[in-house]
Amino acid sequence: MIADVLRQKLQKYIFVLTIINSNFAAVSNKVIWISKPQRKYLYATLGCVIVAVALVYYYFFSSMNATGKTQYIYSIDTDDNIDSVYNKVKAVSNDHGFIGCCTLVRHSSYKDHIRTGRYALKSGEGALKLCSAILKMACKSR
Repeated sequence: MIADVLRQKLQKYIFVLTIINSNFAAVSNKVIWISKPQRKYLYATLGCVIVAVALVYYYFFSSMNATGKTQYIYSIDTDDNIDSVYNKVKAVSNDHGFIGCCTLVRHSSYKDHIRTGRYALKSGEGALKLCSAILKMACKSR
């Protein structure tokens, strides 16, 4: 009795797994057996996606600190304009991190709402982390 119930359940599981496996095989055959001209487009698309991800990482997430030690951006005053803030950030950052930070600031409203503060740039932090701290301070003081 129990053996019959277990055998029926096992047959159902095997049937379901067979259907899943056949569906997977059909999909994988379509991907593997695409024609050569279509493969070129697939490889080109994958290459472009990899390059885009690498650039985003390089500019926004890789270390922005030029020395490897914690540095501080002091004396951002209310009378500073965006160019003086850029100069203060450039003094403590790498070129790629500075470009990433400028890009993030350019696409926000920070230029219109510059606020005072001291910002820490720790070793290993990227442009996204610094700009996030600067923009949070600007949003809090509105």
